[in-house]
Amino acid sequence: METYTITEDFKLVINKDILEKAGFMAGQEIKILFKENSLEIKAPKEKKSLKGFLKGINTDVHRDHDFKNLDNIHYFEKNK
Repeated sequence: METYTITEDFKLVINKDILEKAGFMAGQEIKILFKENSLEIKAPKEKKSLKGFLKGINTDVHRDHDFKNLDNIHYFEKNK
């Protein structure tokens, strides 16, 4: 683990080699997540990399629009 110092104007510079090892590139957009007393830096996933990640998911679930008539709810059953 490397130690960094935050400047007086609250800037933080992370070494290029560390960012490259993590897979970041110059000009890339990043997301910073706040977790308790720490920060986590992530690269947003590209839309192309998300293609097919839900392949095989069961889509036979009730959604909000299915609950108009609460008397006809059948949990875990397909509508016949």
